[in-house]
Amino acid sequence: MQKIEVTSRVVGFVPIDKHDHEAAERAIVAGYPAVESSLPRLLEWIQDMNWPVAQTLAPFLASIGEPLIPHLEVIFETDDEIWKAWIISRIVGESLPLAVHFRNYLEKLVDQETKEEDDEWVSDNARDVLAKYGWL
Repeated sequence: MQKIEVTSRVVGFVPIDKHDHEAAERAIVAGYPAVESSLPRLLEWIQDMNWPVAQTLAPFLASIGEPLIPHLEVIFETDDEIWKAWIISRIVGESLPLAVHFRNYLEKLVDQETKEEDDEWVSDNARDVLAKYGWL
């Protein structure tokens, strides 16, 4: 009798490369809260909006809203100004609940910008979000 080896590939929600739209679409179809444990890794794909999969994920992540708050707070404490700029423009700026929650943070970015934040458009993106919601 021949032994048959069965292997299974775990199919997840987190893309494995910048073109893995299939994983991104699985995350979107599953929705929140199914993707809750994957949120930090999904947000990593927003580090560069030039990655094709980032374009797929950003609107979905923005639609999650308030459950993203603790994950975004972690990102806002990093030194990755480019990531912050993308998160502000493509996630916070597209979610009124997130914009409301982070309004004070956005105002601080505009009022007390650092050279690094200015160089990477963090302050400009914060200003755009504040203006979008009539807070400027």
